[in-house]
Amino acid sequence: MNTSGLSYKNKIDAEFRTRAVRMKNRLAKAAGKQLSYAKIAEDSDLEYAVVKRVMRGERGATLAEAYSLAKALNTTVDHLSNMHEQSPLATGYSNVMEILSDRKGQIFEEIEVLRNKIELIDTQLAVYKETCPTDY
Repeated sequence: MNTSGLSYKNKIDAEFRTRAVRMKNRLAKAAGKQLSYAKIAEDSDLEYAVVKRVMRGERGATLAEAYSLAKALNTTVDHLSNMHEQSPLATGYSNVMEILSDRKGQIFEEIEVLRNKIELIDTQLAVYKETCPTDY
């Protein structure tokens, strides 16, 4: 594996660890008590030493371990590895979709304004036809 491949792997490992720890802390806060590595190991069917080393950043998780940890932390491997944010294409697509979603609401508002204007014009035409003679 070349150094850029190792760098990318290290980046994913670090992101996985950071997000796993955050998720662990969120779950602990929601439960109102500490969430131990032992409990995560039990819920993930992994050895305590594996959970401890991965969560401390001493080593990366294998795919199977990542899946088990994500399941125990009630999330997904995608979320923990932050893969969807690693790809510039995916990030760009996400940004475009967000812009379009925001713009969709504006367009619906503009359509409503145009409908009101059309109704006003139709009303004015009806009044004109009633009040103005057609013989010029």
